Amino acid sequence: MERRSNAHITHLLRNVQRGSIKPLWSLLEDWPKGSALPVTQSVLSILTFERQPAGNLDVEKFDHATAALLVLSRAMHEASREHADLKPPMTLLLLPRLDCIVSWISLCFRYGRNSDGVDADSDDESEGTEDEDPACKTKPAVMCVVQCGMLFCDILGYDPRTRIALQSSRIAAEFMVSLWLSCDADTGRPLFMLEPGVKVAQYYGCSINNAWSMFSGGSEAAKVAFLKRLYPDGNDTVVATKLIKVGIARLERMREACEQRQWESLIIGRNIRETLKTFEEYLALGIPEVLRAFHGQSFLGCAMATVCSLTRYLASTQKSSALGFSLTLLLDPIQSWPSLLGASPLDAMCLLIEGGSVNVLVDILVGVPWRDCKNKLWEESLQSLCTSILVWITAYGFYPSTSHALLEAIESVDEAQVADLMGRDAHWTMAIWCMLRGAVGLTRWVKSEAKVTKVCDNILCRPHLLDRRRTQQKECS
Repeated sequence: MERRSNAHITHLLRNVQRGSIKPLWSLLEDWPKGSALPVTQSVLSILTFERQPAGNLDVEKFDHATAALLVLSRAMHEASREHADLKPPMTLLLLPRLDCIVSWISLCFRYGRNSDGVDADSDDESEGTEDEDPACKTKPAVMCVVQCGMLFCDILGYDPRTRIALQSSRIAAEFMVSLWLSCDADTGRPLFMLEPGVKVAQYYGCSINNAWSMFSGGSEAAKVAFLKRLYPDGNDTVVATKLIKVGIARLERMREACEQRQWESLIIGRNIRETLKTFEEYLALGIPEVLRAFHGQSFLGCAMATVCSLTRYLASTQKSSALGFSLTLLLDPIQSWPSLLGASPLDAMCLLIEGGSVNVLVDILVGVPWRDCKNKLWEESLQSLCTSILVWITAYGFYPSTSHALLEAIESVDEAQVADLMGRDAHWTMAIWCMLRGAVGLTRWVKSEAKVTKVCDNILCRPHLLDRRRTQQKECS
């Protein structure tokens, strides 16, 4: 790419400020090196509130706005790449105009949403037909929504100051809600991982999930603003239920992506990690309605089922080095979610076990190479994580209800996996499996004594014989 003359660049930027679209595409096709700041100034001069239409964009204004936003995104990337000293002045240019920029992104998003293929908030749970063309997921309208998400991510992640400013912006919160609720109009399912190409997907992950995590992360005000706009006409219970239901729908899309091998396992895994982490932050707010909705829905089971699918995907690609990734996804919920207010820790642990936490641990143990492992530090780290998970699970095995769930989970483990682990000559993976299996002894004892599984978690409950019938006696009030 030849360096353009200053006069030619000045001419291009003057035409940009006059409202011509052609120089914008010219800049994208042949970027002038060293011109990130003047290009940004010119683009910001047309991305103003005064130039916005009273209603929605028409095709011509949509094309113009899209080109301007793409040039702005390119200028931000170039400023970071060309010289480190350019980023602070670029940030100073952006900060007073952030609401204008996001407002234009929102207009472009609305244009794409109103086109065929995208619904901003669909409650239709119907599935697409078997003859449905998969290409519909990448139709221009859908890609417009994804592009808006990527632009929003660019600004959120550009500088801590831009992120803090957006987290306190009403316009940004409203756009974030619209983006996060985006669904495919044909299926009613959330949009997920529609980024154009592997490199873009590796950089952004799912831009919608990424934007939500970045916007919500580390800011209580941003999370509260998001919840307030999630369902403006509903009460707190309706808002909380919607938050959890949409979260479950997004996790199910991630699980489906794992099962269908739609993207690289670690790309999907990062989406799962960020989603679970962000939900944990919302739960940490301690809002009673959110906690009740969380415990009342199937979020825990869905989360574990998604992690289980990811682990099997990782194992199928022979990426044993990535198994630690699944372990951290498993360890964090087991350590923190049973201690949340609003429900019994035993109920939460039962849901985690029934959702597949034991299956995840077994899949990981089987995936660990036990002969001639060359990376001892990696193996020691993996052993430590597996032991931590074992301790947390077996600590609840003393209680009959969780012990019963644990027994059912262990009995469902594939026989080939059991044979693999039992043939490992006292390797630590075999030892952990044996300790996990031994944790269900209480349930086996209760079954043998009472012929039925005792479900009361009070340790003073004792099965006894009364009128020749097996019953259960509570010795406490």
